Amino acid sequence: MPTTNQGLIYVDVRVDRNKTPQQLFKSIGREQQCISDAVIGSIPRGEGEFVRVAFLEVVGRCSEDELEGVLNEHGLIHDPYAQIQVNINDPNFADDHPNGVHWKDVGHWCYASFYNKNGEHRIAADRSKEGVPGGYWVGGVPK
Repeated sequence: MPTTNQGLIYVDVRVDRNKTPQQLFKSIGREQQCISDAVIGSIPRGEGEFVRVAFLEVVGRCSEDELEGVLNEHGLIHDPYAQIQVNINDPNFADDHPNGVHWKDVGHWCYASFYNKNGEHRIAADRSKEGVPGGYWVGGVPK
């Protein structure tokens, strides 16, 4: 089971769940985007207009299933729409807190990650093959 630093970061956001995933990714405004269209079409919309997103840092690489267990321990579930909105509202958040969110699509884990590489704001969204790297912050909302 992966460990986390227990210092959670909380961010309150207003989420427009009527937007398509494509509209959300377009409005994030990152310079480098590596996005699988098939994957973003499977992003769950979640619930609630106003939500509090909790972020925790994963220490060491872990599998998607292990990450799911960590979120459950904290009483959290993934909310891709809310986490994307955090990164839209604060484009520099990922500079200090590279973060990612995952979800299942027909039995496959998928992810979206937000980070800075060589001074460029980047986003990637695809099917997961290698799990979650250490040093990433994962977000979730209360169950």
